[in-house]
Amino acid sequence: MKRTVLASALTYLCLFLLPWQTVWIYDSISPSLLTPLQGREGEYWKLTHYVVQFLIVIAVLVRWETQKSEVAKKIMKKIWWFFAAMVFVSFLSVHPYLSGGFLFHLFSAVLLFWLLLDERIETRKIIWFFSLGLIAPCLLGWWQVLTGSSLASTFLGLAGHLAATPGTSVVEVAGERLMRAYGSFPHPNIFGGYLAMAITFILVSKNKLLYHTTSTLKHSITLIILTLLTSTLVITFSRSAWLALTIGIFSFFIVSAIERKKISRKFLSGLAIVIVAFVATAALFNNAIFTRLDATDRLETKSLTERQSEYQMIGEVIKTNPFVGVGPGAYTIALAEKFPGHDVWFYQPMHNLFLLFFAETGLLGLMFFGFVVWAVVRRRDGRQFVTAIIPIVTTITTLAIFDHYLWSHWSGLVLLVVVLAIFVKVR
Repeated sequence: MKRTVLASALTYLCLFLLPWQTVWIYDSISPSLLTPLQGREGEYWKLTHYVVQFLIVIAVLVRWETQKSEVAKKIMKKIWWFFAAMVFVSFLSVHPYLSGGFLFHLFSAVLLFWLLLDERIETRKIIWFFSLGLIAPCLLGWWQVLTGSSLASTFLGLAGHLAATPGTSVVEVAGERLMRAYGSFPHPNIFGGYLAMAITFILVSKNKLLYHTTSTLKHSITLIILTLLTSTLVITFSRSAWLALTIGIFSFFIVSAIERKKISRKFLSGLAIVIVAFVATAALFNNAIFTRLDATDRLETKSLTERQSEYQMIGEVIKTNPFVGVGPGAYTIALAEKFPGHDVWFYQPMHNLFLLFFAETGLLGLMFFGFVVWAVVRRRDGRQFVTAIIPIVTTITTLAIFDHYLWSHWSGLVLLVVVLAIFVKVR
């Protein structure tokens, strides 16, 4: 097998394996002795390496030299400058060791982006392997919801969950606890985000914008995959993912109407499948759906109250150092230092990526991230680009507004990288 072919195969394999969280936890830290924790060790204070990260490094070593357009090279240069800024900020972190662990995840995500920008990596295959990788987690998600349990597996990176156990993500219906679908992810919201993005990718591709295929067989297979992805999205009970997908689809129609762009029949058939699968699954779990949307329900009230308190506390953290922030990955430990004495689950990242990023990296981080965004956006033109990319951007932006995992979790970082790579590769 030629080296270039092997490098491409390894890159696609990385995409396929992204949902699996097989991990090596090599250390765990705690806040200072002056702020003892109540409860178990903090999830965000574990230092980890994921198996897929090592696979990414191997793919980089096999590829070694990439073929990139001049535009991609300039964007990659800005990405490296951004990473250098994060290294600098980490040295000034409230906990440099913890920020150093986060830097490894960020570096691995940058390497994946470097691989995906290679011109020998096709956009259509990025979407295919990303989507196919979610099939097994979808089947696992259905098992979790129907049985109310999920077995632990170190090899597969699966944590054990039981609907009856406190701390498990559930929906309470008539006094009973219905477990939400985790799939292979650490939280149902992350699983929902992956599913929403995969559905958006596939739908947009059906309008001949990202790539075009005339194969009837591939179209039929795609519809089956869409059915599975959409039905599973419902049972994650992730409101942010539901909203993100809805806004993404709605924005597609708005842009298409403004640009007077013809909508293909394959897109409409794909959308019809998504609607039917969503409605049919929602009908099966209608009581849980209504509970999830009921702001007066006990768990939903608790969730909303917690998120409101986050907006009150983040200001105190930002005041620590508004120029360089408290350090990448160090928000929760800075929170523990500011508000000591709570249970460990109290210390969560801010459920808003933009505010969380500002708190952790400050104005310096925002400036260098702005350089990256400008490098990506400035070269884009053409109606086809706008029609293709707006639904993807609105979907990922909605997820970013209502949750933190796109920055705080390894699985979220690489999801952001895949979206950004497609953004750059679309012509």
